[in-house]
Amino acid sequence: MNDNELDEKIKKALEISSTVFTDESSVAQEVIDVFKGRYRWLMIYNWIRIFLCAGFMLYFIYQFFREDDIQMLIAYATAVVVCVIAGSSIILFFFQSVNQNAMKRELKRLELQLALLIKQLELKS
Repeated sequence: MNDNELDEKIKKALEISSTVFTDESSVAQEVIDVFKGRYRWLMIYNWIRIFLCAGFMLYFIYQFFREDDIQMLIAYATAVVVCVIAGSSIILFFFQSVNQNAMKRELKRLELQLALLIKQLELKS
């Protein structure tokens, strides 16, 4: 590919309408995008851990209401609290990844706007 072809491709890319900058993806699409990245295996593993924490928590709650011994009540209540904290921390990690992808997308839009601005300034001078 010679320089002229490359220049033409760049010009076509820069002629994108301003709707590119206002295009917002839905929350569902942003969540799905997290599973398409480099760390998709980690996200799947974390969702499995979330469901395991929820399952254990439900089991401990069930056992809590069936138990008569005070010491075991305290143990089951503590286990429920640990499951809630573990599940919450995993969910926070997941949504930090969603936020990180959104920030990357915004930076790419900003770079494209900057390239368009530079092109307009070059044409005026």
